[in-house]
Amino acid sequence: MRDWCNEAKLFHCSTHGLRKAGATIVAENGATDEELMSIFGWTTKGQTTRYTKKARRKKIAAGAIHKLSLKDE
Repeated sequence: MRDWCNEAKLFHCSTHGLRKAGATIVAENGATDEELMSIFGWTTKGQTTRYTKKARRKKIAAGAIHKLSLKDE
């Protein structure tokens, strides 16, 4: 994988970084812990919950951000 990244001039990329990016994208698109485990070969939810919790928090924040606006009373 390292050779392929170098060949593509993606020197900043690593297999870990690509896997992390993939897991983040999948979680943000609504994947469950079990789906992440299946896709990435993880056997426990310890790793997957990092991604799904962060994705849920991001979605909740996006839905609630409008509550910060000041309204004229």
